[in-house]
Amino acid sequence: MRKKNMATRSLYMARKKGMLLVFGMACSLPMLPAVALPNMPSHMPVAHSAPAAWPTHSGSFYSTPHTATPVVNSVSTQATGHAVPLLHMFGHTAHSQVHASVMAASAGNHKGGPDFNLTSAQQNFLAGNLGNFGTLTIDVGGQQEIVSLKTRLTAAEVVAAEQVLTTGSQSIQINSRGQAVGGVFNLTGNLLSAIDHAAGGAIGSLTVSRGVQVIDTVGNLSLAGRFVNFGTFQTASDAVGATDTISAGRIVNAAGGTIESYNGGGGLFGAALALAATESITNSGTISNASNITMSAPVVYNVSSQGSVPTISALQSVNIVTPDLVNQGLIAALNGNVNLSSAGAFNMTGTGGTIQANNGNINIKSSDADVNLLGGDFLSQQLNICAGSGDINAAVGNTTGQVNTSAYNEHFFADGAALNLGQNSIIADPTFTSTGDINLSSSLSVFAVGESIALLAAGNITSTAAGVTVDTAGGGGNITMVAGATIKPAITSLPPTGVKQTIAVSAGNGGI
Repeated sequence: MRKKNMATRSLYMARKKGMLLVFGMACSLPMLPAVALPNMPSHMPVAHSAPAAWPTHSGSFYSTPHTATPVVNSVSTQATGHAVPLLHMFGHTAHSQVHASVMAASAGNHKGGPDFNLTSAQQNFLAGNLGNFGTLTIDVGGQQEIVSLKTRLTAAEVVAAEQVLTTGSQSIQINSRGQAVGGVFNLTGNLLSAIDHAAGGAIGSLTVSRGVQVIDTVGNLSLAGRFVNFGTFQTASDAVGATDTISAGRIVNAAGGTIESYNGGGGLFGAALALAATESITNSGTISNASNITMSAPVVYNVSSQGSVPTISALQSVNIVTPDLVNQGLIAALNGNVNLSSAGAFNMTGTGGTIQANNGNINIKSSDADVNLLGGDFLSQQLNICAGSGDINAAVGNTTGQVNTSAYNEHFFADGAALNLGQNSIIADPTFTSTGDINLSSSLSVFAVGESIALLAAGNITSTAAGVTVDTAGGGGNITMVAGATIKPAITSLPPTGVKQTIAVSAGNGGI
């Protein structure tokens, strides 16, 4: 058994020197003692909560049918000309297509009831359904209009009429076509009931106009169709610590739109936000909350539209439950964790985006299925990825925190200054590649017979304390370590149709 001490120096000095080591026998390199594996979130994650133990490597590798095509990459040296095969098995082609525009997500026929659209000029609602009154006057485009029981109203005019009936004054602003263009209104249970009566049944969809502020105290707004916001939608409650839930078929926060927690006083408190969609959630604006944000949908898009920078940000934690996430903007937890999970496989396309939890952890968890990550920066104290008996296939940008993983197979490519490896519990074939350094703070081993370990760095491969080992003793596989490599090109797509990556290593006098 060959052992190397890495207590105080680099295993391979990079930059100007490079070398390739292949251990053809089971071997162990002494490094730092293993540390306790950081907790991972359960299926519905909350800040700093975790199961008692990580999932075991048993059962089916995949919970959903898919095809995985091996792509054999190579490591070559100018000095020897030898090539070491590295098998990269990816089981998912990442989402590369998003909505052509946010409007596409909000288009189509509504479901389950009438569409209450504050941007519409259509007079679809009967004033008499609001209640038994004589006449009332509302302001439409600066003109005073008299409303009788037989008057047909737009959605915005319904809100204005109800405001006059219940408070004696109108605070929503309407243009001459009957469309809402500004002002504020409280979406209460009573107003929602009045809207339903005016519509002749429960509304199926709701659209909020640009410039309009809505203070939502309903608590659980449920729509069979779509919820679309172009304005400012604030979650509020008369109790501290409440959660405001919006559920719909499709949820869209358009460019320029804001969904945020209320902070205006008047006996109301900001409520945490929960968004649940049966089809999709699309954000091209700003979603923020002074507490927690939870999202659940078959697909979640945080994508740019009309030059917007989409943002999902919570003071505490952000929890996203979805099998497919596309992030082109910022998803951030200021004081808590960002928790991403799926009941099956988890797939994320994050090119151009950032996941951030500077004061907490980023936790990614599938349910014994593959975790596929393409692109994006992950900024946190720790990046914890649990695939159970599935595989981890990652080609990402910068990772600032310690990376801790659990999977059957793992291939992790990081394009940043350093890849900091903590505890990684992998059964077979782990390959870690960095365009910067690789720093090990815990032992790395595999358990399957004949499986190997590969560490490939453009910079140095280092450990900061004694006792850490890189070990294939349980299975007799090889250990391949390359420092000072020229890694090109960066991975821009995930196989099975992805690119072959070549890692060239210049000759040098490097040693251990």
